[in-house]
Amino acid sequence: MRSIVRRFREDFGKFLRNPQEIVDGPENGAFRSWMVVLAINLAFAALIIIPLALLIDQHVLPIKGGPLTAKMPLWFLVIVVLIVVPIVEEMLFRYPLKFARNRALKIAVYGSSVIFALVHMSNYDNREILFYLLAPVIVGSQLVGGFLMAYLRLKHGLRWSILMHAVFNAVIIVPITLSIHGKIVIDAHSPQYSLVVTQYAFSERPEHIRIFRQETGIDTVHVRQANLQHIVDLIGTPNGWYVDDALVDIDFKATSPISPDSLISLLGQRFRMIPQIVPNGLDTLTGGGNSKNKAAE
Repeated sequence: MRSIVRRFREDFGKFLRNPQEIVDGPENGAFRSWMVVLAINLAFAALIIIPLALLIDQHVLPIKGGPLTAKMPLWFLVIVVLIVVPIVEEMLFRYPLKFARNRALKIAVYGSSVIFALVHMSNYDNREILFYLLAPVIVGSQLVGGFLMAYLRLKHGLRWSILMHAVFNAVIIVPITLSIHGKIVIDAHSPQYSLVVTQYAFSERPEHIRIFRQETGIDTVHVRQANLQHIVDLIGTPNGWYVDDALVDIDFKATSPISPDSLISLLGQRFRMIPQIVPNGLDTLTGGGNSKNKAAE
Protein backbone atom coordinates (compact mmCIF):
# COMPACT_ATOMS: atom_id res chain seq x y z
CA MET A 1 0.00 0.00 0.00
CA ARG A 2 2.82 2.40 0.84
CA SER A 3 4.39 1.86 -2.58
CA ILE A 4 1.02 2.49 -4.26
CA VAL A 5 0.59 5.76 -2.39
CA ARG A 6 4.16 6.80 -3.17
CA ARG A 7 3.66 6.01 -6.85
CA PHE A 8 0.44 8.01 -6.90
CA ARG A 9 2.13 10.96 -5.20
CA GLU A 10 4.83 10.99 -7.87
CA ASP A 11 2.30 10.64 -10.70
CA PHE A 12 0.03 13.31 -9.30
CA GLY A 13 2.96 15.67 -8.81
CA LYS A 14 3.88 15.23 -12.47
CA PHE A 15 0.24 15.76 -13.38
CA LEU A 16 0.10 19.09 -11.56
CA ARG A 17 3.33 20.26 -13.16
CA ASN A 18 2.43 19.11 -16.65
CA PRO A 19 -0.80 17.10 -17.12
CA GLN A 20 0.04 15.80 -20.58
CA GLU A 21 3.05 13.84 -19.28
CA ILE A 22 0.96 11.15 -17.55
CA VAL A 23 -1.87 10.59 -20.01
CA ASP A 24 -1.76 6.85 -20.67
CA GLY A 25 -3.85 3.72 -21.16
CA PRO A 26 -7.31 3.56 -19.55
CA GLU A 27 -6.89 0.24 -17.72
CA ASN A 28 -3.34 0.54 -16.38
CA GLY A 29 -4.00 0.00 -12.66
CA ALA A 30 -7.23 1.99 -12.90
CA PHE A 31 -9.00 0.49 -9.89
CA ARG A 32 -6.05 0.83 -7.52
CA SER A 33 -5.46 4.39 -8.68
CA TRP A 34 -9.16 5.17 -8.22
CA MET A 35 -9.14 3.75 -4.69
CA VAL A 36 -6.13 5.86 -3.69
CA VAL A 37 -7.62 9.04 -5.17
CA LEU A 38 -10.98 8.40 -3.51
CA ALA A 39 -9.36 7.73 -0.12
CA ILE A 40 -7.31 10.93 -0.34
CA ASN A 41 -10.32 13.02 -1.31
CA LEU A 42 -12.52 11.55 1.44
CA ALA A 43 -9.80 11.96 4.07
CA PHE A 44 -9.13 15.55 3.03
CA ALA A 45 -12.84 16.41 3.23
CA ALA A 46 -13.57 14.53 6.47
CA LEU A 47 -10.43 15.38 8.43
CA ILE A 48 -9.66 18.91 7.25
CA ILE A 49 -12.40 20.72 5.33
CA ILE A 50 -15.50 19.62 7.27
CA PRO A 51 -13.98 20.35 10.73
CA LEU A 52 -12.77 23.76 9.52
CA ALA A 53 -16.18 24.52 8.02
CA LEU A 54 -17.86 23.59 11.31
CA LEU A 55 -15.52 25.91 13.21
CA ILE A 56 -16.30 28.72 10.77
CA ASP A 57 -20.04 28.06 11.07
CA GLN A 58 -20.01 28.07 14.87
CA HIS A 59 -17.44 30.77 15.66
CA VAL A 60 -16.85 32.99 12.63
CA LEU A 61 -19.76 33.12 10.19
CA PRO A 62 -22.95 31.01 9.98
CA ILE A 63 -22.76 29.01 6.76
CA LYS A 64 -26.20 28.98 5.19
CA GLY A 65 -27.02 26.04 2.98
CA GLY A 66 -28.88 26.81 -0.23
CA PRO A 67 -32.19 25.51 -1.58
CA LEU A 68 -30.87 23.11 -4.23
CA THR A 69 -32.57 20.02 -2.80
CA ALA A 70 -35.18 21.46 -0.45
CA LYS A 71 -38.16 20.83 -2.74
CA MET A 72 -37.16 17.25 -3.54
CA PRO A 73 -38.41 14.11 -1.82
CA LEU A 74 -35.64 11.89 -0.45
CA TRP A 75 -35.77 9.27 -3.21
CA PHE A 76 -35.44 11.91 -5.92
CA LEU A 77 -32.65 13.66 -4.01
CA VAL A 78 -30.67 10.41 -3.93
CA ILE A 79 -31.06 9.94 -7.69
CA VAL A 80 -29.97 13.52 -8.38
CA VAL A 81 -26.99 13.53 -6.01
CA LEU A 82 -25.67 10.05 -6.79
CA ILE A 83 -26.42 9.75 -10.52
CA VAL A 84 -27.49 12.94 -12.28
CA VAL A 85 -25.04 15.41 -10.70
CA PRO A 86 -21.89 13.24 -11.12
CA ILE A 87 -22.64 12.55 -14.78
CA VAL A 88 -23.62 16.11 -15.67
CA GLU A 89 -20.74 17.78 -13.82
CA GLU A 90 -18.12 15.36 -15.12
CA MET A 91 -19.37 15.80 -18.67
CA LEU A 92 -19.21 19.57 -18.20
CA PHE A 93 -15.90 19.94 -16.34
CA ARG A 94 -13.82 16.83 -17.12
CA TYR A 95 -14.99 15.45 -20.46
CA PRO A 96 -13.51 18.32 -22.54
CA LEU A 97 -10.04 17.83 -21.00
CA LYS A 98 -9.28 14.97 -23.36
CA PHE A 99 -9.34 17.33 -26.30
CA ALA A 100 -6.86 19.89 -24.95
CA ARG A 101 -3.17 19.61 -25.80
CA ASN A 102 0.15 20.91 -24.47
CA ARG A 103 -0.12 24.21 -22.59
CA ALA A 104 -3.85 24.42 -23.25
CA LEU A 105 -4.32 21.19 -21.29
CA LYS A 106 -2.67 22.60 -18.18
CA ILE A 107 -4.79 25.74 -18.42
CA ALA A 108 -7.89 23.61 -18.91
CA VAL A 109 -7.12 21.39 -15.89
CA TYR A 110 -6.42 24.30 -13.55
CA GLY A 111 -9.24 26.44 -14.93
CA SER A 112 -11.87 23.70 -14.82
CA SER A 113 -10.88 22.70 -11.26
CA VAL A 114 -11.09 26.26 -9.95
CA ILE A 115 -14.38 26.92 -11.74
CA PHE A 116 -15.74 23.60 -10.45
CA ALA A 117 -15.04 24.76 -6.89
CA LEU A 118 -16.46 28.25 -7.44
CA VAL A 119 -19.66 26.87 -8.93
CA HIS A 120 -20.25 24.99 -5.69
CA MET A 121 -20.36 28.27 -3.79
CA SER A 122 -23.89 28.51 -5.19
CA ASN A 123 -24.76 25.71 -2.73
CA TYR A 124 -24.78 28.42 -0.06
CA ASP A 125 -26.97 31.45 0.56
CA ASN A 126 -24.21 33.56 2.14
CA ARG A 127 -23.34 36.84 0.44
CA GLU A 128 -21.04 38.37 3.06
CA ILE A 129 -17.56 39.51 2.01
CA LEU A 130 -16.10 37.28 4.74
CA PHE A 131 -17.78 34.27 3.15
CA TYR A 132 -15.96 34.90 -0.13
CA LEU A 133 -12.67 35.39 1.71
CA LEU A 134 -13.20 32.00 3.36
CA ALA A 135 -14.19 30.32 0.08
CA PRO A 136 -10.91 28.38 -0.30
CA VAL A 137 -11.81 26.53 2.91
CA ILE A 138 -15.56 26.24 2.36
CA VAL A 139 -15.23 24.75 -1.14
CA GLY A 140 -11.76 23.31 -0.53
CA SER A 141 -12.84 19.72 -1.01
CA GLN A 142 -14.36 20.60 -4.41
CA LEU A 143 -11.16 22.36 -5.43
CA VAL A 144 -8.94 19.42 -4.50
CA GLY A 145 -11.54 17.00 -5.85
CA GLY A 146 -11.55 18.84 -9.16
CA PHE A 147 -7.82 18.22 -9.62
CA LEU A 148 -8.11 14.60 -8.49
CA MET A 149 -11.01 13.85 -10.83
CA ALA A 150 -9.16 15.57 -13.70
CA TYR A 151 -6.23 13.24 -12.94
CA LEU A 152 -8.50 10.18 -13.11
CA ARG A 153 -10.22 11.39 -16.26
CA LEU A 154 -6.94 11.92 -18.13
CA LYS A 155 -5.14 8.84 -16.83
CA HIS A 156 -7.91 6.23 -16.84
CA GLY A 157 -11.02 7.64 -18.50
CA LEU A 158 -14.19 9.57 -17.75
CA ARG A 159 -16.07 6.70 -16.10
CA TRP A 160 -13.55 6.61 -13.24
CA SER A 161 -14.01 10.31 -12.47
CA ILE A 162 -17.80 9.87 -12.61
CA LEU A 163 -17.58 6.91 -10.25
CA MET A 164 -15.40 8.84 -7.81
CA HIS A 165 -17.79 11.79 -7.90
CA ALA A 166 -20.77 9.53 -7.17
CA VAL A 167 -19.07 7.68 -4.30
CA PHE A 168 -17.84 10.94 -2.75
CA ASN A 169 -21.39 12.29 -2.80
CA ALA A 170 -22.69 9.06 -1.27
CA VAL A 171 -20.14 9.04 1.56
CA ILE A 172 -19.95 12.79 2.31
CA ILE A 173 -22.83 14.76 0.82
CA VAL A 174 -25.76 12.44 1.55
CA PRO A 175 -24.88 11.94 5.26
CA ILE A 176 -24.35 15.70 5.72
CA THR A 177 -27.71 16.38 4.08
CA LEU A 178 -29.43 13.85 6.34
CA SER A 179 -27.71 15.30 9.41
CA ILE A 180 -29.17 18.78 8.88
CA HIS A 181 -32.63 17.52 7.98
CA GLY A 182 -35.09 18.37 10.72
CA LYS A 183 -32.58 20.57 12.58
CA ILE A 184 -34.01 23.20 14.94
CA VAL A 185 -32.31 26.45 13.92
CA ILE A 186 -34.29 28.90 16.10
CA ASP A 187 -35.57 28.04 19.57
CA ALA A 188 -36.44 31.35 21.22
CA HIS A 189 -38.69 31.83 24.24
CA SER A 190 -39.62 34.84 26.35
CA PRO A 191 -42.59 35.93 28.48
CA GLN A 192 -44.00 37.61 25.37
CA TYR A 193 -43.58 34.88 22.75
CA SER A 194 -42.19 31.49 21.75
CA LEU A 195 -40.65 30.76 18.35
CA VAL A 196 -39.35 27.43 17.09
CA VAL A 197 -38.07 27.06 13.52
CA THR A 198 -37.01 23.72 12.06
CA GLN A 199 -35.15 23.53 8.75
CA TYR A 200 -35.32 20.65 6.27
CA ALA A 201 -33.01 19.42 3.55
CA PHE A 202 -35.76 17.74 1.54
CA SER A 203 -39.54 17.69 1.33
CA GLU A 204 -41.53 15.10 3.29
CA ARG A 205 -45.11 16.36 3.11
CA PRO A 206 -47.28 19.05 1.45
CA GLU A 207 -46.89 22.68 2.42
CA HIS A 208 -49.19 23.97 5.17
CA ILE A 209 -49.35 27.60 6.37
CA ARG A 210 -51.61 29.28 8.90
CA ILE A 211 -51.07 32.89 9.99
CA PHE A 212 -53.44 34.40 12.56
CA ARG A 213 -53.71 38.20 12.57
CA GLN A 214 -55.31 40.69 14.90
CA GLU A 215 -55.76 44.42 14.34
CA THR A 216 -52.47 45.10 16.12
CA GLY A 217 -50.39 42.40 14.51
CA ILE A 218 -49.77 38.64 14.40
CA ASP A 219 -50.18 36.33 17.37
CA THR A 220 -49.87 32.82 15.90
CA VAL A 221 -48.02 31.23 12.99
CA HIS A 222 -48.18 27.51 12.23
CA VAL A 223 -46.15 26.36 9.21
CA ARG A 224 -45.17 22.94 7.95
CA GLN A 225 -42.51 22.52 5.27
CA ALA A 226 -43.01 25.78 3.42
CA ASN A 227 -40.59 28.03 1.57
CA LEU A 228 -39.36 30.80 3.87
CA GLN A 229 -39.55 33.47 1.17
CA HIS A 230 -43.23 32.63 0.64
CA ILE A 231 -43.89 32.77 4.39
CA VAL A 232 -42.24 36.19 4.78
CA ASP A 233 -44.22 37.50 1.79
CA LEU A 234 -47.41 36.43 3.59
CA ILE A 235 -46.33 37.90 6.92
CA GLY A 236 -45.19 41.28 5.57
CA THR A 237 -45.36 43.16 2.30
CA PRO A 238 -45.26 40.81 -0.73
CA ASN A 239 -41.82 41.09 -2.35
CA GLY A 240 -40.81 43.43 0.45
CA TRP A 241 -37.94 41.26 1.65
CA TYR A 242 -35.25 39.16 0.05
CA VAL A 243 -34.94 36.07 2.23
CA ASP A 244 -32.67 33.03 2.42
CA ASP A 245 -34.39 30.26 0.49
CA ALA A 246 -35.10 27.51 3.02
CA LEU A 247 -37.68 24.82 3.68
CA VAL A 248 -38.96 25.25 7.24
CA ASP A 249 -41.50 24.51 9.94
CA ILE A 250 -42.46 27.52 12.09
CA ASP A 251 -44.30 27.45 15.40
CA PHE A 252 -44.87 30.96 16.75
CA LYS A 253 -47.17 32.00 19.59
CA ALA A 254 -47.33 35.46 21.19
CA THR A 255 -49.16 36.45 24.38
CA SER A 256 -50.14 39.66 22.55
CA PRO A 257 -49.89 40.37 18.80
CA ILE A 258 -46.60 41.68 17.44
CA SER A 259 -45.96 43.60 14.24
CA PRO A 260 -44.97 41.77 11.05
CA ASP A 261 -41.62 43.59 11.12
CA SER A 262 -40.94 42.29 14.64
CA LEU A 263 -41.70 38.72 13.63
CA ILE A 264 -39.52 39.02 10.53
CA SER A 265 -36.75 40.40 12.76
CA LEU A 266 -37.02 37.32 14.98
CA LEU A 267 -36.66 35.08 11.92
CA GLY A 268 -33.62 37.17 10.99
CA GLN A 269 -31.77 35.65 13.96
CA ARG A 270 -30.88 32.79 11.65
CA PHE A 271 -31.92 33.75 8.13
CA ARG A 272 -30.83 36.66 5.99
CA MET A 273 -33.59 39.28 5.60
CA ILE A 274 -32.88 42.13 3.17
CA PRO A 275 -35.62 44.80 2.88
CA GLN A 276 -36.56 45.54 -0.71
CA ILE A 277 -39.30 48.07 0.07
CA VAL A 278 -39.27 50.67 2.85
CA PRO A 279 -42.25 49.79 5.12
CA ASN A 280 -45.04 52.38 5.07
CA GLY A 281 -46.29 51.63 8.56
CA LEU A 282 -48.03 48.90 10.46
CA ASP A 283 -51.30 49.13 8.50
CA THR A 284 -49.49 48.44 5.22
CA LEU A 285 -47.68 45.44 6.70
CA THR A 286 -50.61 43.88 8.51
CA GLY A 287 -53.18 44.68 5.88
CA GLY A 288 -55.64 45.81 8.59
CA GLY A 289 -58.85 43.92 9.29
CA ASN A 290 -60.25 42.15 12.34
CA SER A 291 -58.91 38.80 13.54
CA LYS A 292 -57.80 37.75 10.09
CA ASN A 293 -56.79 34.16 9.57
CA LYS A 294 -54.65 33.63 6.50
CA ALA A 295 -54.15 30.01 5.44
CA ALA A 296 -52.42 28.39 2.51
CA GLU A 297 -52.49 24.69 1.92
